[in-house]
Parts: sequence; C-alpha cells; structure tokens
Amino acid sequence: MTNGKRCRPTAEITAPINPDKLYNTAEAADLLGVSYATIERWRQLGVGPVVTRLYEGATPRYRGSDLLAAMDAGRETQTGTAA
Repeated sequence: MTNGKRCRPTAEITAPINPDKLYNTAEAADLLGVSYATIERWRQLGVGPVVTRLYEGATPRYRGSDLLAAMDAGRETQTGTAA
C-alpha cells in the first residue's frame, strides 16, 4: 500500500506486465506509478483500468491486459493530444 502518496514501481514489480495475470489494487497502483487511493478513486468514478471481480462482492482485480490497455489509452502525442 502507498498511503495515498504518489509512488514509483517497487523493485519487486519491475518485470513487464503479464497480460494474463490478475493483479490486486496495490500491485496495479505500483505498476501504473500511482497511489492506491488514485486507483480506488478511478474505480469509484468508472475511469482507469477495467476491474475484474471473480464473483459478486469479490475484491477488485486488474488483468494485466487491462492495465496495458489503460496505459495505451492515456498516451499523448508530443502536442498533447491523445495518440
């Protein structure tokens, strides 16, 4: 957990994102370089990476492929427009 502060990926999570793996919220935050609170806020607002729940009420998980897609969707060109 990052206690609401912006963070960089940790040493344990510097490997490429595995598109087939399910990541918990803390791992997803670390991989994206944002705080745990930011991922939670995005989820509540319905923005950011797609959330996967294995059953109703289950803890949110993030597929690696969805994290990669969210990163690609947020890319900007040098002029500041979406890529």
